Amino acid sequence: MDHLTDGEVEGFLSGEMPREAFRRIVRHLMAPCRACGARIEAAVPRDAFLPAAPAEPDAYDAAIDRAWKKVRGLRRRWTEDQVRFDRGREWLSATPGGFSGLTNGQRQSLVPWVHVEILLWRSFEARYRDPRKMLEDADRAVYVADRIEKTPYGSGFLSDLRVRCWAELANAYRVTENYRYAEAALRQAREIHEKGSGDLMLLAYIDELEATLRKDQRRFIEACELHDQAFAVYRRLGECRVSGRVLVSKGITLWLARNPKAAVSALRRGIALLDPEQDQQLILTAQQDLLTALVDADDLHGAIHLLVQSDLREKLGAEPLNRTRLRWVEGKILAKQKRYAEAEKVFAEVRAGFRAIQLEYVAAVAGVDQTLMLVRMKKLQDAHLVARDLVVEFRRQEYRNNVNADEPLKALAFLEHVCASKVVNAFMAEAVRAFLDEAQRDRCLRFDMAGVMRRGMELRGEG
Repeated sequence: MDHLTDGEVEGFLSGEMPREAFRRIVRHLMAPCRACGARIEAAVPRDAFLPAAPAEPDAYDAAIDRAWKKVRGLRRRWTEDQVRFDRGREWLSATPGGFSGLTNGQRQSLVPWVHVEILLWRSFEARYRDPRKMLEDADRAVYVADRIEKTPYGSGFLSDLRVRCWAELANAYRVTENYRYAEAALRQAREIHEKGSGDLMLLAYIDELEATLRKDQRRFIEACELHDQAFAVYRRLGECRVSGRVLVSKGITLWLARNPKAAVSALRRGIALLDPEQDQQLILTAQQDLLTALVDADDLHGAIHLLVQSDLREKLGAEPLNRTRLRWVEGKILAKQKRYAEAEKVFAEVRAGFRAIQLEYVAAVAGVDQTLMLVRMKKLQDAHLVARDLVVEFRRQEYRNNVNADEPLKALAFLEHVCASKVVNAFMAEAVRAFLDEAQRDRCLRFDMAGVMRRGMELRGEG
């Protein structure tokens, strides 16, 4: 724009002009236009400005010293609280009665926020061993944290502590499959976070937990979006390892969503971001998931290469469950190579392996894989013997302990019937296999026996 007119200078200084005209003048002055800036400066009376206060030479240093003094005090307190935390964990590990088994002196030494941290630690430790205990400790942590009035570390620390408690309670509800309560706890965590410190790491962690919940609810698109949100924040904060963990979780979500190729990509990127020294167990688990995704994506070359290069056989040799899972994937590779006789023997071995560690449901799924191989080899009598064994053992072990086993048992009984009737084909066995796989994660699923039979017979007629 042209230089300011006298009227524009006067209007600008008086503030009596339209907002858009005012903004246009500001943009002109910021260009900068030194001539108009000088005119504005000249038009302002000298006494319109307060004189600058003389700065004391060491005022800045004094402020820094005060800050360091406060930080040193908090750091000493933090170290003391860490000692309390470690000591409390040792006491509880040696006391079967939990907190009630501690002496009065021991309980009093655990200040409330340390008490909360110990409860969160116990909840995390119980996640695989005892989900109910995980939920109890997380619930207790929320109860204690919500009743803390203040801490030496300020209101932001207390707010974040409460956010963590509600987030862990949500995760405990998820693990115990109480999804409605998990959603409510996550909403509470987000509400507290919005009013608290605004810590981005904590926000990303909430996104990560909610992504896992959505995955368990089979809401895969929402889960992937939340994974992406958490990943973006972690990467922006320079948290390489944690962002790798999120990508691994996203890879599993994509695999469950029946998108193995995308799962392979996410898992590979995630593994590359993990630390080989600090994330050994996670890398090992992620490599197993990657191996499964590669097989499902029909990338047998990639699967065999990973199997050889990763030394998974040697690393998992002492772990019965993971060793059996790995052997199962090897059987799937053989099946995709149409080496059915070899695959059938591996699946029989896998079925026995899962039964040995009392995982009858998974043993049944492996048994259906074995039945499918026998059907492909036209060994229908052998297929019937295996299918009948699956029904008998499933009814004896799994059905007795699982109120949601009706539909899986119906699917297995259907497989036995079509094998006994010698009308079975690969489609029917594959349909039972796919149903059992999905029914592990969706307990409301119903087996469409009539539909599978009808389509199977149609394919049999076409063949």
